[in-house]
Amino acid sequence: MNLLEMRTEVRSRIAETATTFYSDTEINGWLNAGQLDLAQRLPNETLHTLREISESETIAGVQTYSLPADFLRWRGVSYEGTPCRMIGFEELRAINGGNVFWTPTISDPAAFVWKTLDIYPKPTEDNKKVSLYYVKRPTQMTGDTAECSLPNELHEAVIFYACAIAHSKDQNYDAAAHFRQAYQDVIANYATPPAKQSPTTTGGA
Repeated sequence: MNLLEMRTEVRSRIAETATTFYSDTEINGWLNAGQLDLAQRLPNETLHTLREISESETIAGVQTYSLPADFLRWRGVSYEGTPCRMIGFEELRAINGGNVFWTPTISDPAAFVWKTLDIYPKPTEDNKKVSLYYVKRPTQMTGDTAECSLPNELHEAVIFYACAIAHSKDQNYDAAAHFRQAYQDVIANYATPPAKQSPTTTGGA
């Protein structure tokens, strides 16, 4: 759906077809906030329209590299085609302090992603390929023809988010709670892994 279609749907669901109480700018802001909130909260595999790959080349002696401007969160890193172990703050402190049972090597590299991308061990050669697999931030919808960045099946959840805010502003708290619950239900549906089925037996006893 594009921005105009989503905004029209919001107005329909809150029973306001004219800009008498909520401006287009307000609703646009809520819709953009909704798609960003979903992108931050849903698992990577759900956000197939936001998956990106950024490739760069190493500089000998340089360990830290910039993240893409649209970076939201990482999915993985590879160094010369070898998947890196993704480490957190505790592992990083252990590596820097030399207090680890495992030391990153060229054949078994590690990556730390926070505000930058750090490769371990520090590259000693130029022009080695580093691939960052990541989820990008949704593109802000500005013009009416701008499309929502999320997969189609999530567009209604963005509308729920905007409707909840609109009703809260109008102090219609029951309606706001209804849309807020509908929004949370979508998140729970995608965040909860499907139940495993019990194995079935075949053949005679």
